[in-house]
Amino acid sequence: MLAARDGIPLSIIMDNAREQTMGTFKKKVRELGCHIKQVEPHSPWQNAAEGAIRELKRGAGRKMMASGAPHKLWDHCIELQSYIRSHAALDIYELQGQVPETILSGQTADISPFVECQ
Repeated sequence: MLAARDGIPLSIIMDNAREQTMGTFKKKVRELGCHIKQVEPHSPWQNAAEGAIRELKRGAGRKMMASGAPHKLWDHCIELQSYIRSHAALDIYELQGQVPETILSGQTADISPFVECQ
């Protein structure tokens, strides 16, 4: 989905998870012509990502509990929550007043489709 929407990244940086470094994921990344890089264990960048993932899961869990959605919709709720977070200005990052989506795409992020789902 990332490659179709934003283009193929030059490299993907990940931890040493088996799901990512072996099997179909690795094969697909190589087919796209993307380089795989691995972070060293317990690096500060990895710890920052873990915190963001934790907050993403918390937000999705809160929305699911509030709405009474079935557990089968967990992945859809995570995806919605990640879109909302990428279109929101988070004070923990120094983005000079921009949102992550704007920095990634170079275009002003449009939040209107996500406001309807709140």
